[in-house]
Amino acid sequence: MKKRFYLSFFTSVLLLACSSKTEKWSLDLEACIKSADSTTAILNETIAADELKSLLVDSRILFQEVKAAVSDDTLDVEFGQQLDQFSTAYRNALTLESEYTHCKHAAAELTDRLKQLKSDIENTNGDRAEYCAYVTREKGELTKIQNHCKDIRLRFDELKAAKADFEPVFQVYQKGV
Repeated sequence: MKKRFYLSFFTSVLLLACSSKTEKWSLDLEACIKSADSTTAILNETIAADELKSLLVDSRILFQEVKAAVSDDTLDVEFGQQLDQFSTAYRNALTLESEYTHCKHAAAELTDRLKQLKSDIENTNGDRAEYCAYVTREKGELTKIQNHCKDIRLRFDELKAAKADFEPVFQVYQKGV
C-alpha cells in the first residue's frame, strides 16, 4: 500500500514538473512568435520596399554624379566632410536591399519553425529531451534577426540623412565649378 502511495506521489510530481516545463516552453514560444511577427511588421512599416529601392537608386545616381564632377583638386573642408559622410553611408548601404529581403524571409521562416516547435511540444512529438535546446536555439535566432533588422533600419536612416545633407552642398559645389 505504501509503495503504491509513493509511486503515485512521485508519478504525480514528475508529471506536474514535466507539464510545467512544457507549459513554460509553450508560453516562451508564443512570445517568440509574437516577437518575430512584430519584427517583420515593424521592418515593413518603417521601411517600405519601394522607398528603399528608390533611395538606393537616387543615391547611386548622386554618387556617380559626384564621381564625375569632383576632381582630385583640393576640396573645401565642409564639402569634403559631407562627401565623406555620404560616401560612407552609401557604401554601407549597398547590400541593404538584399539584406532587407533576406531578413523578412528569415523572420517568416523562424515564425514557421516556432509554430511547429510549439505544436511538437504541446503534442509531445519529437525528442523531448532536446526541447530546451530547441527553444534556446530558436530564441537565439530571433535575437539575431531582430538585431539585423535594427542594423538595416539604422543604415537606411544614415543613408537617408547623409543624402539629404549632402545634396544641397553638392548643388552649391556644382554651381561653383
